[in-house]
Amino acid sequence: MNAMQEPKINETANVQGANKDFENVGNDSSHKSPSDGTPQASMKSHGKRKNSKKKRKPKEERINEADEQSNPQMKTPIKQYTQSNTTNVGTPKYHSPSPVKMCNILCDSFDTFYKRTNAKKYKVHKPGCQCNKIQKIRSSNALNDNKLEGFIVICENGKASCVYLHRVSIEEFANDWKGTEKELKDVIFPKGINEEQMGFKVSCASCLLEVEPNGFVCINSKSYSEVDYARELAENEKRNHVQSLHHDHAHRLLVLNQSIFHGINFKSVNKLGIPNSNVCDLNVALAKEGIDTDSIVEIELGHHLISLFCLMKKKDYFFLAIAFFDDIGKDKKKIIIDIPGGKRHLGETSMECAIRETREETSLVIDEKWNSCDEPPLQKKGGADRSNVYYDMRPPMEYLMNDTAMKLSKVTVT
Repeated sequence: MNAMQEPKINETANVQGANKDFENVGNDSSHKSPSDGTPQASMKSHGKRKNSKKKRKPKEERINEADEQSNPQMKTPIKQYTQSNTTNVGTPKYHSPSPVKMCNILCDSFDTFYKRTNAKKYKVHKPGCQCNKIQKIRSSNALNDNKLEGFIVICENGKASCVYLHRVSIEEFANDWKGTEKELKDVIFPKGINEEQMGFKVSCASCLLEVEPNGFVCINSKSYSEVDYARELAENEKRNHVQSLHHDHAHRLLVLNQSIFHGINFKSVNKLGIPNSNVCDLNVALAKEGIDTDSIVEIELGHHLISLFCLMKKKDYFFLAIAFFDDIGKDKKKIIIDIPGGKRHLGETSMECAIRETREETSLVIDEKWNSCDEPPLQKKGGADRSNVYYDMRPPMEYLMNDTAMKLSKVTVT
């Protein structure tokens, strides 16, 4: 070898060594990078920032912590989140649990509960409720204390992260269900303010309706004139209060005969309407009531009217029906026929509910004197409709006698 000859350099080994050092950057804590701004130093610095970056908390957890700081009285148990199966690549994703498990905050104030949820519909469950939904909520962090008894109010859509507890013992509710419900109503609705003014609705869950069901009314008689007299009273009341009609008020009041619906298998009737074999007779009856049947292309019987027909043993009676019209096209309408009644409010009896709903939907003012028999109201023994009762009513005889006397006096004068 000549003295001036340069030594050979193993370039392959140097490249592999450089690559190895480059791969170890950010992983080996003992690796010391130069401070002259070389690529190795910048990569290691970037790796530290990536590993130390804090992941933002889920929205639900941030809301819970903010409320806990602003309102120390709120009981906020440990937040619940479920982590999905993740690989080594990417950031772990958090999925919201089911709506029931999300109820992890207990509110002792309805104002706080409403501000957190801001829902349009709420549902009330009775003290000691055994509904599946409430059982799941009790098993969560919100109501895991068995000593927490009372009315439980939740959002009807089940998407809220908290519940409201109005503390009432099971014994107090059993001894005075109406009084305890009124206390809850006064908490939710201050005196003089109704649901329409508050902007949300509160309904009773099925467990409360087992104690006192919803109320519906069938004003009926063998005589057409008696039922028509009830309609006349309603129309007069409507004219006197036309500016303050309820938004659920019927478009028309009809007097129909039950015999029109003979031969219908009501178990097969659905929202599509009634069988074509009965449409002709019903169209004739609607025409007698002054309805333009040429524009009616669909007839639907309400669920509660069907339930009533299945329960009542009477035949060939006239009854007062409510009718609603829906535009479904140009010069085409759908008519929905049902009976007065609806969901009861907190602190209402079934009869009080039936009286209020009848006035809201027909303008007719009735009372317990209209109850035509001393027998209990009609009610299904099973199924979802067991939460409803149907009162058999007719105009009191004193009303009819006064009406007959007035008509006779008019005839005598003329």
